[in-house]
Amino acid sequence: MYAQIFPVIDLVATGENIRRMRLERGLSVDLNDDLTEAEGIAYCQATLVNDVDGQDVMTTNYVRYADRYVKIDGNWYIKRRRTTFLISDKHVLNG
Repeated sequence: MYAQIFPVIDLVATGENIRRMRLERGLSVDLNDDLTEAEGIAYCQATLVNDVDGQDVMTTNYVRYADRYVKIDGNWYIKRRRTTFLISDKHVLNG
């Protein structure tokens, strides 16, 4: 089963109370000749603010996805994804 590309929001619940989330993305895609498959590189900055022991903790992740896409019945899906965390930063806000 493939993951549908649009909309794509991956949020992994870790038990922490997520108060805010912000995503910034960039995407480059190359289509094959018959327009049924594609490869792409996506960059994402994801910032989460969680409540940890009564304090707001901000985590910022800079991520690169190397994807292969497939078009099935008019919809694009992620066929394969390789995820690379480039930078991860966590700190207490107002603390």
